[in-house]
Amino acid sequence: MIFCIKNRDYDSKNTDLIVKNTFFDTKICIMKIMI
Repeated sequence: MIFCIKNRDYDSKNTDLIVKNTFFDTKICIMKIMI
């Protein structure tokens, strides 16, 4: 989860990647929880 938050914060600066980042970040969070 920490990685997800950091990744989102890093991409948060790019408004164009916010939508894509949100989806990618969510996928990472799910994978981390499953592992």
